[in-house]
Amino acid sequence: MKVLHSTKKVYSFGGLFSTFSQLSQTGLEKTITKILGNRSSNAGYSYYDIVCSLLANVFCHGTHIEDVNHIRSTQPEGLPVNLCSADTISYVLEELSVNDRYFPGKGTLHFLNTNKKINRLLIKSARKLKMIGSEINMDFDAVILPTEKQDTCYTYKGCLGYQPTVAFAGRIPLYIQGRNGNTNAKSFQYQTLKNCFDLLKENRIKVKRFRADCASFQYNVIRLLNQRCDEFYLRMPDLASHIDVADIENWKRVKINGSYYEVATTEWFHPDYKKPFRVVVQRKKSKDGQGNLFTNDDNIYRGILTNNWTKTNKKVIINYNQRGDSERNFDILNNDFNWDNLPSSDMKNNVVYMGLMALCMMIFEYLKKRFAKIHNVCRSWRLKKYILHCIIKPYAIVRHARRVAVKFYNGYVPPVMGFDIPAS
Repeated sequence: MKVLHSTKKVYSFGGLFSTFSQLSQTGLEKTITKILGNRSSNAGYSYYDIVCSLLANVFCHGTHIEDVNHIRSTQPEGLPVNLCSADTISYVLEELSVNDRYFPGKGTLHFLNTNKKINRLLIKSARKLKMIGSEINMDFDAVILPTEKQDTCYTYKGCLGYQPTVAFAGRIPLYIQGRNGNTNAKSFQYQTLKNCFDLLKENRIKVKRFRADCASFQYNVIRLLNQRCDEFYLRMPDLASHIDVADIENWKRVKINGSYYEVATTEWFHPDYKKPFRVVVQRKKSKDGQGNLFTNDDNIYRGILTNNWTKTNKKVIINYNQRGDSERNFDILNNDFNWDNLPSSDMKNNVVYMGLMALCMMIFEYLKKRFAKIHNVCRSWRLKKYILHCIIKPYAIVRHARRVAVKFYNGYVPPVMGFDIPAS
């Protein structure tokens, strides 16, 4: 491609053209409008424009919503998206928010925020982008977001912040519940999961496999999972208080992730349930040789509760350990999609922001999947590498023959062409 004259004004983020051109072909705008509705008649930007502005912000290395103002001032009007201001984003967060609910606890007051419209948007968008099918494998976990806002409470780590719970299908966030810092994942989890499963059922999505940590080891939660999921895998807390490990027999030595363990299967009974559940127990000698008063030996015991009786012990453990990859999703949301820079002073507005940024993460996964077929894009890339290879592309706006066109430097040809801009 012929290099343009050096006096022309050059812009940096040419990859935004291919990004938003691909996004416009998905029909996501109609889905967002259908779920969130239309804004008032005097509003200059739609909810789709808000999502695109937040997406453009992270694709241009923005970390706060105020960075959108800088992006608007440094990019030409020819971008295939209407970038709004940071004030408009703040107004929308308020528009879409729902009030917190308060529940008294033991010596404390719990603050919960469940935005059903935002959660429905996440699930509908995932189906629209074909990032999930009619059956999913779901991981459920909570994360601490250290932040000092006017309504934050202290977490168990001693810092002010929030502690939301999130359901994922692989890298795709599907359900978010806002919780203040003093409300841990174990509290109110039955109702949280029930609302999540009801919303998935509304969209004809079945949970084939469910995995969670020991916060989900509650009888009413276990009963719910047994009814709603084909398989579930839960970490058991304080194994020795639930099972007499001295009675376990038929230990077998297996190698898992480069380490050797002894594994066995036993049963766990609950008086209110007719059939026992399976517990896969693994043990390993402690490094310091310190004995345990409850087990009368120097082994470290861990257990996984499941309703699956066909998989081998090793397969059950490996299956549960893969849940650790889902915890990386929080690292991506915090560092790539700005969950560590919440914009509002109220939890109800910040829950909307977390939901919209989770949608941006979903779109990012879709774009990697889409461009991997027609461009040299790896689906394992983090946002920083994607920006380097696909977004930072120098270009200029050229006016010629009564048309305004985008011309790229250095012979760069984006994955999707056809960016002629009508002359104003």
